[in-house]
Amino acid sequence: MFPAIYGFGLLQAITWPAGPRKMVRLSDPAFTTLVYMLFQVVYLSATVILLSSLDQNRYRFEVSCFLTVLLGLALSWVLRRGFAVDRVRTAD
Repeated sequence: MFPAIYGFGLLQAITWPAGPRKMVRLSDPAFTTLVYMLFQVVYLSATVILLSSLDQNRYRFEVSCFLTVLLGLALSWVLRRGFAVDRVRTAD
């Protein structure tokens, strides 16, 4: 489940809208925060897997909050898409 959540976050970062004025994505605080969370998940996971042979659950504590936020983003995206489909069906 964690790779799917991370993949969703990565997909959101890649397809992030640039806005009506085509402003740079890095100036958007939400985009910068998403990229920071994705980087921290990869960095901490790689560090723990490559350098530590024991007690890996201790470092997962620091990544769990980021994955929870990404799960919340995924759930809100699914719910928003579901309500949009319902509105289109009722409008017809």
